[in-house]
Amino acid sequence: MNFPTIPFELAGVDGAGTAPKVILVAGACLVALVAALLIRRLVLFLWAKKVIAVGNVSRKWVIPEHREWQAKAYVKVPAKNMIEVCVENRTLEFAPIDWKYDRVSEGDQIEVALQRARLGEEIRIVDIGPF
Repeated sequence: MNFPTIPFELAGVDGAGTAPKVILVAGACLVALVAALLIRRLVLFLWAKKVIAVGNVSRKWVIPEHREWQAKAYVKVPAKNMIEVCVENRTLEFAPIDWKYDRVSEGDQIEVALQRARLGEEIRIVDIGPF
């Protein structure tokens, strides 16, 4: 079975079999892209050490309960508590557990556990104090 994979080869073969082959090549490219992004994410943060820093809580808010389309049905998504923390001249959002959310207020200085990416300047919040 001769399976052309280059788009120039696809244009040269009969038109009846071209569309499924183009869809197959596009699907393979999409799977390769998703795999590459997943591997990149793992390489950036896997085995990265946690660093404790001090940050300021600049804002607290609640994302209200809502319904959103997931898979084949609408699903009720519960309310989520969010805080915005300014740490190392960056503003990061984090969804802490309820008792930690209740202990902080806007303007407080808190300890923040961060993970720095191995490549680039990306950082993310792992947890907020008390640890």
